[in-house]
Amino acid sequence: MNKEHFSLDIEVLRARLSELEKNTTDPAQLRKAVVETCSDLMSLLKKLQSIGLNTSTDQPRAASERADSTAEATKALESSQREIMLAEIVAEHRTRQLSALHTATAALLSTLDLESLLGQILDAANVAIPAAEKGMLHLIAPDTGELEMRASIGYTDNRIRKFSVPGSKGYITTAVRERRPILIDDFDKDPSLRHEGKIPETRPIRSAIVAPLILKDEVLGALSLDSASPSAFTDMDLQLLTSFAVTATEAIRNAQLHAEVQKQAITDSLTGLYNRRGFTELGRREVERALRFRHPLSAIMIDIDLFKIVNDTYGHNIGDLVLRAIATRCNSNVRTVDILGRFGGDEFILLLPETDMFTAAGVAERLRLRVADTPVVIENYKIPITISLGVAKQAGEPSDLDSLLNRADAAMYMAKQSGRNRVEVG
Repeated sequence: MNKEHFSLDIEVLRARLSELEKNTTDPAQLRKAVVETCSDLMSLLKKLQSIGLNTSTDQPRAASERADSTAEATKALESSQREIMLAEIVAEHRTRQLSALHTATAALLSTLDLESLLGQILDAANVAIPAAEKGMLHLIAPDTGELEMRASIGYTDNRIRKFSVPGSKGYITTAVRERRPILIDDFDKDPSLRHEGKIPETRPIRSAIVAPLILKDEVLGALSLDSASPSAFTDMDLQLLTSFAVTATEAIRNAQLHAEVQKQAITDSLTGLYNRRGFTELGRREVERALRFRHPLSAIMIDIDLFKIVNDTYGHNIGDLVLRAIATRCNSNVRTVDILGRFGGDEFILLLPETDMFTAAGVAERLRLRVADTPVVIENYKIPITISLGVAKQAGEPSDLDSLLNRADAAMYMAKQSGRNRVEVG
């Protein structure tokens, strides 16, 4: 083999390495192919070295010519060895990148539970980029437009849980606002990108990478990784995180759509409260929990008085708006842990965890006054509305949701028979 043939062969091997790194999608296959290619390259290098060391049996060459050939072969060997090391580094990075993307895809296929998915995505990003010591995944809240931290590694301070995208500074909001990935080598050199406020958990952070979660023209949030060391991340790490974010965003949107469909299945379309199915599913869990831990549980059945007259007088469209107004008033006067649903027609049902009969009766009276004291104003109408309420508590075993609701329903009918616009206890 002469040097010209060697140069041609090594260029072929270099092209093979480049093609492998670009097109191979299986991490194990990529690593095996790189090892084989590097082995072929080493064989060529040894042959090249032998060119310089070979002594011909025809006419001995001058010592200086042999020395020059040997030096040239050694130089080529050292240069190609460096290329082999670089190829191995690139292959290792590409392997991590492919593994991360495979993990994200697996998450997409394995779960549609949003909270579980967000944790899996952040864990996969953290594993794929070993320089990361901490990480956060923020999503934009549809109702407020704020960035809300939905998953984290190494962070607990509530002050970094929410950011206002238009007004806040910092690398995460900047990435979302400008819709571009960001690499910060050293916050000490660019403090404007730090989070606002004196937050102890963020002070040690020296470098970070962040990729916005973009789907078509919509930004869903951001995925960020942090380190206490300056220059911990490379451009290759940022490329990896950006590629990872594309697949992760698809997974998040699918989970969000699934959650929305699930929510619609248990939500009353008119009032926005739980429908009968949704209330029953949650109510049974509360009954089981109350029985297991021997905690109090009460229910209130609510019925709008003479609602048929409202429909007959003002029409069903106005009647629907009255139902929605009453639902809003009731919902604004109960706790977050309470379960309020539309049971059907003009009836509502309220479940009160950790609440005894006496307290539940007080809640019922507060709701009655809240409705009766202020007419419902719709268009040019001021419509006086009252409600009748029945209160019941969970009895000892055997007990279930149906028996609890039946006792509350019986108490409510007692209130109606006693003149309406009142609370009765069953």
